[in-house]
Amino acid sequence: MKSICDNLNLSGKKVFLRADLNVPLIDNKITDDTRIIRLVPTINFLCSKGAIIILASHFARPEGKFIPEMSLKNIVPALEKHLSCKIKFIDDCIGNKVENEINRSAAGDILLLENLRFYPEEENNDIEFAENLASLADLYVNDAFSCSHRSHASIVGITQFLPSYAGLLMEEEIANLNLVLNSKAAPRVAIVGGKKVSTKFKILSFLADKVDYLIIAGAMANTFIKAQGFEIGKSYFEDDFIGEARDFFNKTYQAKIFIPDDYVVKDAVSSQIEVLDTDQLKPSSQIFDIGTTSVINICNILSSSKVVLWNGPLGLFEDEKFSTSTFFIARFIAKLTKADKLKSIVGGGDVVAAVEKSGTASSMSYISTAGGAFLEYLESGSLPGIDALKTSFQ
Repeated sequence: MKSICDNLNLSGKKVFLRADLNVPLIDNKITDDTRIIRLVPTINFLCSKGAIIILASHFARPEGKFIPEMSLKNIVPALEKHLSCKIKFIDDCIGNKVENEINRSAAGDILLLENLRFYPEEENNDIEFAENLASLADLYVNDAFSCSHRSHASIVGITQFLPSYAGLLMEEEIANLNLVLNSKAAPRVAIVGGKKVSTKFKILSFLADKVDYLIIAGAMANTFIKAQGFEIGKSYFEDDFIGEARDFFNKTYQAKIFIPDDYVVKDAVSSQIEVLDTDQLKPSSQIFDIGTTSVINICNILSSSKVVLWNGPLGLFEDEKFSTSTFFIARFIAKLTKADKLKSIVGGGDVVAAVEKSGTASSMSYISTAGGAFLEYLESGSLPGIDALKTSFQ
């Protein structure tokens, strides 16, 4: 895989830059601009080399239709704010109008194409659509790691027609996730939380043979508790996956598997909140967080570890009453990271929001912009978009 830093002469070259600008937008206001901020170094690098930047992304799920609320025009103000320059928006992504605007541009100009998913051909990886996108540029740069698990035209198909390179964010994501996959530093620990275990059995099994400790928490742990024969009351669990959870426990792995053994519960009848050990859970119990003993045990594991991968919160952190464990662990990891005792890699949806809410984001070694791609890369060691860069048109 080639990098844009590989001594390229980019002066005056038209660069098709695939980014992930799928940021949360409420009432035309971006509520989290992390993905824009993380893209800035690649854009600044290309500008410094005198390239003409053709910025492309999808936004939301328009399913091949034009929906004004999903137009990338809505994020132009945020882009201009973070880049401190004007962005030329084009209300299409292929065709003569787009070509003419690009041909009128000069070195250092940044043009933003309309939402790629307004065309159904994008998600279908239509080869003609990919070729039309490629015809706009001299070379292609993929800086959308978080989209690279999708075999879409602007991720995979386009690389058949242009010399293709990895952007700075793409390289950063890969390098940091490879710390978990390939690092000789030990012990390594993975914390996997969140609600549903049904989508995570594959990654749990993979990590269990890669790390030294695998901590399973969040609501997904309830299915494992149930599989061990314990009462979980009114707590969320996935009945269809009890057997798979039981099978998971019966296998031998490299990692020591840690399931919390005390919980913060709310009684469904009395609404009383209390901390109960696993064997004290009642038919009326609703598990919403892990307890003090479990938090201490996790901290002890982290204290002796060199690398931690964290995917998914430990409890219902959005509710202050059940945020204690997630925020405490976030601050403990941040403390170890700042003391240079731990390399911390955080990624995947809700846990990033939790870390930011805890005020520790800046202290983590690395926070991934990816969700599904984060886990898929760990499972397979690559992604369709990365493979496409390795076998691209020369």
